[in-house]
Amino acid sequence: MTDKAPYEGAIEESAKAASKALDLVKASSQQIADVYGILIGDPLHAARHRRLDAITRRTQEILRERDAKTTELPEQIAIPLLEAAQQESRTEMQEIWARLLANAMDTDRAADVRPEFVAALQKLQPLDALLARGSRARPKPQSGNC
Repeated sequence: MTDKAPYEGAIEESAKAASKALDLVKASSQQIADVYGILIGDPLHAARHRRLDAITRRTQEILRERDAKTTELPEQIAIPLLEAAQQESRTEMQEIWARLLANAMDTDRAADVRPEFVAALQKLQPLDALLARGSRARPKPQSGNC
């Protein structure tokens, strides 16, 4: 006879099975594992996914507006760009990331996008981005003698 209560073995076996099932899900499908993380686990992971989704949708919108032909992104641009973009929570900066991504995918502009742009963009603040774009909120010239 064992010293364990009859249900203890069942609990241990259930825990092992659940752990194996989770490992199987993670190994077989990253998307399912991501959903698990969104629903149960990592709120930051979920926030990054939502931001990257928003940036991706905006990038697609920009490309549609341009009626652009697209090209595959080179890895030395795609990986750092997407990793940096998903960390950005400020909407002004998300717009800049979406535009850089659209430029990198647009066959007419892709050759002009360099990996250094990603590093430079990571250092910008929203005000810097507005100044670089030429903010529409410029003061109006005053009339009169000045």
